[in-house]
Amino acid sequence: KGGYLSSEQVVYGFGTTAVSDARYKDVIYTVPLQGTVRYPTGPASVQGTSKVQPSASGGHPVVVFLHGMHDASDLNNAKGYDYLQKSLAENGYVALSIDAGKINGLNGNASDAGALARGQLLMTTLDLLREGNQSGVFNGVALPGLKGKMDLERVGLIGHSRGAEAVAYAVELNRQRVGISYQ
Repeated sequence: KGGYLSSEQVVYGFGTTAVSDARYKDVIYTVPLQGTVRYPTGPASVQGTSKVQPSASGGHPVVVFLHGMHDASDLNNAKGYDYLQKSLAENGYVALSIDAGKINGLNGNASDAGALARGQLLMTTLDLLREGNQSGVFNGVALPGLKGKMDLERVGLIGHSRGAEAVAYAVELNRQRVGISYQ
């Protein structure tokens, strides 16, 4: 066990976002910004083995999961990472699992099976986390337990199958942003 207590699994819903098709850029899909999150709530009563330290401002590193292509029902896939999210929170990480179930439902229509859309969903989620971290309000949704909890300079992205494609797209989308440079 790590040195932190984990929050309960929190289901979040930050509204919707528009994502596009890889080949047909004028085709836009609206998908929900939803998923689950766990985060450290305080030190455990027994000293654990975690080496992760919060930043000077108190933020914890962030790990984001994105599932592969399974059924399209709400949150079923995102909730499947809860055991990992709990362990990560107990070891000092904020752990999110993004639900891309509605994108999975596009596979018959999306030219790339929704890989670009998943990458866009991932980037939009990270943008909302960055915007809301100081206030605890994310796209109008209050999650006071997350206020100031995230160190968004330390972010890990994990994708399974189609989720891994999304991570690759997210890296490329991030490179295309103005002001981003790599050493």
